[in-house]
Amino acid sequence: MNFLLLCIQFLLLLGIARPFENYVEQTLLKPLENLSAWARRVAKGDATKSEEIATIPGDAEMRDLVESIQMMKDSLVQALGQSERKLQHNELLSMIIQASGFMSREEDILDVSRQALKAVFSEKPVEIHFQLKEEDMVDECWALRKGGLVSDQDWNGLVRCHQCDHANAEGTYLCSPIQSSDETIGTITLRTQQPIEWLEEDRSFLRDVAAHVGMSLSKLRLLLRHRNEAILDPLTGLYNRRYLEDYFQRVTALVRRHGKPYSFIMLDIDHFKQINDKYGHETGDHVLRELSEIIRTSMRQGEDMAARIGGEEFALIVVGERSQAFVVAEKIRKKTESIIWSGSHETNVTISAGLSEIGPVTPLAVVMKEADEALYRAKREGRNRTIIADENEKLFREGLSSGKGEPA
Repeated sequence: MNFLLLCIQFLLLLGIARPFENYVEQTLLKPLENLSAWARRVAKGDATKSEEIATIPGDAEMRDLVESIQMMKDSLVQALGQSERKLQHNELLSMIIQASGFMSREEDILDVSRQALKAVFSEKPVEIHFQLKEEDMVDECWALRKGGLVSDQDWNGLVRCHQCDHANAEGTYLCSPIQSSDETIGTITLRTQQPIEWLEEDRSFLRDVAAHVGMSLSKLRLLLRHRNEAILDPLTGLYNRRYLEDYFQRVTALVRRHGKPYSFIMLDIDHFKQINDKYGHETGDHVLRELSEIIRTSMRQGEDMAARIGGEEFALIVVGERSQAFVVAEKIRKKTESIIWSGSHETNVTISAGLSEIGPVTPLAVVMKEADEALYRAKREGRNRTIIADENEKLFREGLSSGKGEPA
């Protein structure tokens, strides 16, 4: 009898255990397995937000757990995206600094900065505009007046900066001033044809780019200012003797390497001491400045070079044979002769010129001496003329007027 009761109890337990086992498997184990598989897909980046949480069976607590993991995953993905973009921003800013360090033109600095902005805003239809400061720009540009970023989304979009807008009332803009520690340089403006939302990271990156551009442009301008002070004559703006010596070395190297002809011209103002004595040094300085402008506009840009080497003496290095240099010298002489120099006193001014050829190994002192001898021959023969010294020291003459007295 007892054995029978035990058998009946065992059978009852078996009948209860199987449904219980199935219940545990369906309500606990299976959801945990699904949750584990889903979590592995999240870790690999295979799971997306579009997956429905309801596809994982289980009770409300299980779905809450899944939803919490999904929220954590979304937060991690967002944080990772922000970190990647921040890393990209820092790399591009570093590129601007490094590239700007060896650039000698403002246009190149602006171009590398434009490429950095294009890389960041590649997925947005953004137009990038740089504008360097003009006299009336501060009055027109809100970014410069504010000293910080402005956009169409400021002030609830009720007012818009016309300088940034450029008559595009439908689009959006984001504008930052380009500044350095001691000057306002200009602006960077991002514009779109259609409305978009400017994110805080957009604003931050534009602000950083503008700061780096301002620092780079300011350093370049300071470097060029110091360089110009070292190689330019402060009165006339032409190069000085120091630069002439360096440039002559480069020219002779080109003559040796390529056989390209170069010529040397010495110019001197006739009777300049009398001008200073009669009218004063202010008038003399005016004549020097005006003659320098005539020289500058008579040369071929990018080919010829002119320097003031002392007092009323000027030296030019001209691309070409002596006959070509003769044309340049005569152009300057005739322009000078035709002007009634007003300044504080009206006076006539003429110049004399001597030419020589630059050889592949001839020192500057020798070339200058040959040109100087031709110049003083022009002085002795009446001034207001150009004389060429040939290889045999035979002198060819060209001039208009004649004068008397000692060379001056």
